[in-house]
Amino acid sequence: MMRPELLVGRVFGVDPASLDDDASSATLRQWDSMAHINLVLAMEAEYGVRLTVEDALEATSVGALKRVLTRRGARW
Repeated sequence: MMRPELLVGRVFGVDPASLDDDASSATLRQWDSMAHINLVLAMEAEYGVRLTVEDALEATSVGALKRVLTRRGARW
């Protein structure tokens, strides 16, 4: 499984080395609503988890998506 930063970098087309837990929809111009849907779908596919609407709404930063994935039992 790839690290969440790598997945975010791939989905948003940014260098994963530039991402930390604070990287969010507020700090990345690429992180718009359509890209967020693509990120949620990529997270489900990569980690084999099923995310709820609440999970998707919570995952608005790299740190938050790590927490959501951990809660759903994902490992990387």
